[in-house]
This record gives sequence, structure tokens and C-alpha cells, in this order.
Amino acid sequence: MKEDKSGSLRQAMPKVAGLIDEKRAAWGSAHVNDCIKSGMAGQPDQFWAVEAGMEAGTPFTIGKDFEHYAKVAQMVGGAFMVMREPKGLINGKD
Repeated sequence: MKEDKSGSLRQAMPKVAGLIDEKRAAWGSAHVNDCIKSGMAGQPDQFWAVEAGMEAGTPFTIGKDFEHYAKVAQMVGGAFMVMREPKGLINGKD
């Protein structure tokens, strides 16, 4: 987990911030904030994001696929974020 000490992660990772905002609208702020807090505290399988050479959270343990996608996203100037879904959702839907 790497942090930008010169400013907020929202400023350093604006594309990830947009993805987080989308998740807050879909899943609620309480769940999203809990996932981010857990991931930033070092708990795997909660929240992990990569943008512009920066990493936030803790990688998921389900395989190397996420690491590959994150690297590809960075190579094309994008961002990658994964977050634990709320209980009761299957692939983002009730």
C-alpha cells in the first residue's frame, strides 16, 4: 500500500476517485467507506486501486489476474479498482 504524502489520494488518483463515487452511489457510502478503510489497513479482499503508478489498499487474494489488469490499465493511462461487493449481490446485482 503506497500513499501520496504530498496530497490526498482523491487528487492523486482522480479516475479511481470517480470509480469510488460510482460505487458509493450504487452500494452506499457506509459499505464503500468500510471497504476502503479495511483495504487501507492491510486487509486483503476489501479494496485495491492502481492509477498513475500509485497503489492504494491491499491486493485481492483470488489470483494474479487483477495484477495483470491493473498493469494494463496503467499502460494505457487508465485506472483499476476492485472492491468487495455487499452481501446479497451477485455480480453487482440483487
